[in-house]
Amino acid sequence: MNVIVVEDELFAYKELERMLRELYPLVNIVSHFSSVKSVIENLHKYQVDIIFMDISLPDGSCFDILGAVDINANIVFTTAYDQYAIKAFKYNSIGYLLKPVEFEELRNVIDKYQQIENRKKRVDYTLLAKALSNHNNKKRRFLVKIGDKYLNINVDNIAYFYSEDKVSFIRTFEGADYITDYSLNDIENRLGNDFFRVSRNMLCSIESVKYTSKYFNSRLKLILHPVYDKEVIISRAKTSEFLLWLDS
Repeated sequence: MNVIVVEDELFAYKELERMLRELYPLVNIVSHFSSVKSVIENLHKYQVDIIFMDISLPDGSCFDILGAVDINANIVFTTAYDQYAIKAFKYNSIGYLLKPVEFEELRNVIDKYQQIENRKKRVDYTLLAKALSNHNNKKRRFLVKIGDKYLNINVDNIAYFYSEDKVSFIRTFEGADYITDYSLNDIENRLGNDFFRVSRNMLCSIESVKYTSKYFNSRLKLILHPVYDKEVIISRAKTSEFLLWLDS
């Protein structure tokens, strides 16, 4: 079994190396990289079965590597991320090890790869990358103008944002509507994981989703609170990401 380890913390690398050699005496660790740049420049030199890849590296993310080179080996991510991120791994059936790596977990993940054939299928890591991005709320209030007055609306009181005729609106849980100068793209970039871009014209709070039902062509239909006067449909391409968000 030929292995590459991508890990910038020397202690973490040494521990993983020790456990691998104890579990599999014939393991061949062909190389160890500690940066995005070094992997991109050198990975083509090696033929390996498994790459253990830390997500956060000094000069970027492992997803920078995945976007720059074709990888035929199986990938096992090592991470110290929280439970939301772990759900993302499980939802996509992607191998992962939670730091600090435990002996039995390492054994299990390698056994899994050895037992399942054709694990080297191409995986779309876009959803995983998004799930592992920073989900901390970036903006907590929106200032709106009502006549000659200004009103601060707390994000926790907002059910959803929507746009009509190139104008963006805020709808609160009380059913009040306010015009905002922000575009939906700007709003999306300023919010955390409590909101989801359900369509080109809407961002909704997780608390506004009354229920979800199956719709034609593997899409989903949302019923929101307060009620929106048009159908809100999740596209087939966004269905998996939306369900993961609901379960976060």
